[in-house]
Amino acid sequence: MSFVTRSAPLGAGRPLTLDEAARSVDVVASTQAVVKVFDVDEWQPVREVLLMSGCQLPDSGRVPLLDCHSREHAGDIVGSFMDIRVEDGPQGPQLVGRAVFSATPDGEAPFRKVAEGHLTDVSIGYEVIACRRIRAGETAVIEGAPYAGPLRVATQWRLLELSCVPIGADSFAKIRSALRNPQPARKGKKEKTMSRQESGQPE
Repeated sequence: MSFVTRSAPLGAGRPLTLDEAARSVDVVASTQAVVKVFDVDEWQPVREVLLMSGCQLPDSGRVPLLDCHSREHAGDIVGSFMDIRVEDGPQGPQLVGRAVFSATPDGEAPFRKVAEGHLTDVSIGYEVIACRRIRAGETAVIEGAPYAGPLRVATQWRLLELSCVPIGADSFAKIRSALRNPQPARKGKKEKTMSRQESGQPE
């Protein structure tokens, strides 16, 4: 499987969860919102959903925090993304954690931009391990939610990194301005297929 990225806005202004001493901020890295990505298997853009229940993390529980998905040099690492977990959010399950910025010059620049409210977006880099493809005109219910094709639903995927980026795509993922009673995500239901007549029109 190939390396994929999807972006998410952090929010405007100085985030309330910013900790200057620890050089860290809480982040909603991704949600189950539909986002358009490039599918190298079909060699075209596709609509995709990442099921949070299928997220796989490294044993360390942390991944690098990068500058715009650049992986060429050690200087591209501006910190770490840690304390990663899935919680229930306003729009459903979401991947959250804490971005910790390095005190080196490479980490100081993006941290200051976050603190000043200029850097407002993040993007995850990930590998799709298993997916369900829903073709145009088809509808499926996966983990209790209806999805209409054309759509790729990633049922298993591996988080590789979090990046600071200029512009995001997932409008529900952002740097947290405040913590609002986070709850562990509920377990999903088994998936099944159904006709459009049975399902109605999903979002």
